[in-house]
Amino acid sequence: MNKLEEKKKKRFQFLHKLYEMADYDTYSFMADGEQLGRELGFADKETITILDYLIDEYLIKKPTLSWLIKITHAGIKEVEEALLNPEIETHYFPPIINIINIERMENSQIQQGTINSTQTGNFSAQDLKELLEYIELLKSKILELELKELDEAELKAYIATIEAQATSSKPESSIIEKSLKYIQRILENASGSIVATELLKYLPILINLF
Repeated sequence: MNKLEEKKKKRFQFLHKLYEMADYDTYSFMADGEQLGRELGFADKETITILDYLIDEYLIKKPTLSWLIKITHAGIKEVEEALLNPEIETHYFPPIINIINIERMENSQIQQGTINSTQTGNFSAQDLKELLEYIELLKSKILELELKELDEAELKAYIATIEAQATSSKPESSIIEKSLKYIQRILENASGSIVATELLKYLPILINLF
């Protein structure tokens, strides 16, 4: 990954995190930009550079002289466009299939803020086969889940991430595990869905494999 791609990736990680924290509330929610950057593993100097860029592009606002920031309507639109089309580059950001999970890792093996670092786990070819079989089943049931548009977009992004890892020569167990856990969360939020309930039965077993 070249330096420009790395910058774009980190800008999206930052804006996406702020988007989730705001929970779509652009009017009153403000976050500590310095702390947000540190949670993502960024140095303060790097965070300042990201903030300057996002402010200049009107994707976030900094109403005060402090580190407090808020996402703008344009910022929300940009994040949602990326989520709805995870394989397509937006005006500001690269395809997000392999970005969205990395910046959301908590207490995992992923080494945030580093480049070209990998973490692999102990699992078998049979484990990956079972994983891909489940993913194919999940893909066949997406329409039946009747998810909200953004939930469906995120689900497809996690599916694509798992497929990429499962077919990689060096799959990273922590990315697979976390992707499965976020899929689990999406299915749990599909309240009242019999299909979601059935799909959820298999997830704990798969998660334990990785």
